[in-house]
Amino acid sequence: MTSPKPMMDLPMDTKNHSCSCGGPAEFVEAQCPTCGEKGARVKVGTVRYHLHTELRADATDKIYGLCLSPDCNVAWYAQDGSHHFTTSQTDTPIWAKADAAPVMACYCNEITKEMVADAVSKKGLRGMEEIILHYRDEMKSMCAVKNPMGRCCTDAFEAMIAEALKDYLACNC
Repeated sequence: MTSPKPMMDLPMDTKNHSCSCGGPAEFVEAQCPTCGEKGARVKVGTVRYHLHTELRADATDKIYGLCLSPDCNVAWYAQDGSHHFTTSQTDTPIWAKADAAPVMACYCNEITKEMVADAVSKKGLRGMEEIILHYRDEMKSMCAVKNPMGRCCTDAFEAMIAEALKDYLACNC
C-alpha cells in the first residue's frame, strides 16, 4: 500500500465569493516554450503534487504556467524559461489535454466528464453540486492541490454540463 501524497504545504483555503474553492485563473507573462500559448499561473506546490515522485524536487520555487493547449505535451513550464515538465511526467491527466484519460470534471471529488454526461442524460441533473452529490456522500474541496491548475474546477465542470446537455438535446433522447 502506498502512502498518500504530501499536500506540499499549500493553503487549502482558496475560497472567494463566487466559488466554493477558488477564483479565476491568472495567466503567467511567459509563453509555453513548445506551443507559444500563455499558461495559467500555478503554485509550485501544485506542480510538485502532480509530478512523478522522482521529479518533485526539480520543481523549484518559481512561477509556473500550466499550458492549456490541447495538442501540446507541456504540462507546466517555469515562467523564467529555465525548465518545463511534460504530460508524461505527471501522475494526473490534465483535463485540457487532448490525450487526457479520463477527462476530469472535478479532481477533488473524482468526477469524470463521462460521469457528468451520464448524470445529465440519464438522471436529468443540471448542477455541479447535485451531480457531485449524486456520486459522492459529500463534496470535497482541495483544489489548490488536486486540480493541476491549483484552482476551482467550476468553470470547466459547468462547460461539461452544458456540452452534455447540448448533446442530449441534439439526440432527441
